[in-house]
Amino acid sequence: MSRNIFDKRISTLYDKALQDKIELHFVSDGQVITSKISAAEKFHFGISLGLAKYYSDAISDNVKRAHEQKLRKGEWVGKAPYSYLNIKTDDGKKQLSLMNTKPVSSKKHINSTQLEHSLSI
Repeated sequence: MSRNIFDKRISTLYDKALQDKIELHFVSDGQVITSKISAAEKFHFGISLGLAKYYSDAISDNVKRAHEQKLRKGEWVGKAPYSYLNIKTDDGKKQLSLMNTKPVSSKKHINSTQLEHSLSI
C-alpha cells in the first residue's frame, strides 16, 4: 500500500478494482478490493491509506528531529564530504577529519610517466 494518498497509481488501481477489471489483495490487512466490496470495506481501505500516510510523516518528523539534535550537539550528519573521513570518538560521536593526502598535479604525473617510458625504451 502506498504511503502517499495522493499517488495517482493507487487511485487508478482502486478505480480498476471497482470496475471489476482487477482485484487488489492486501495480505497484511486481509482485504480484497473488488467491485463487490461494502461501504464499510471502502471506508476501511481509506482509513488504511490515511494511517499509512500518518506513519510515513511521523517517521520523517522523527528523522528531522534526530538530525537537528545531532547538529545542536556538534555532530556531523551523514557521510563525510570529499577528502574527509568520518571518525567515531570514544564517546560514540561522529567527527570529521581531513585526509592526509596531497593532491597530485596531473601535469606532473603525466611528465613523470612519459619520462619513465622514454627511459625504458
